[in-house]
Amino acid sequence: MYKNEVTQQRVLQEEANLAFSRVTDAMSWSGIPGLVDSDKLTDEQAAAIESVKIKTDEDGNQTVELKMWNKQPALSKLGENLKLWNSKDQPPPGQQNFYTFFLEICKNGALEEAAAKLRAEEVEAEVIQQKKG
Repeated sequence: MYKNEVTQQRVLQEEANLAFSRVTDAMSWSGIPGLVDSDKLTDEQAAAIESVKIKTDEDGNQTVELKMWNKQPALSKLGENLKLWNSKDQPPPGQQNFYTFFLEICKNGALEEAAAKLRAEEVEAEVIQQKKG
């Protein structure tokens, strides 16, 4: 695969890099702002970084700003791709299965049978209650 070749797997991998990145993989906070050397970053870490700014004041002190890509769009896209949630137009999978189940029992008469059985049990319970009372 060429470095600039666009494939479904490569796009998903880039989304995953953004979605699962951690700023602590590239930056440390032990008193002085610092960065992991760029040659020591993994491809996933490097892909998650939006920008790095290194500023030096007149005394020679350096400060570092590291900006990571926003993860929320990447996580949303990955979740949609993996069908972890549905679009606004589709009911959730459990609800969709319930609708399918409900329609099926309506079609095959099982709902009417269950309702008739329930009515018969209620009538029987009333008769028993009347005999006791």
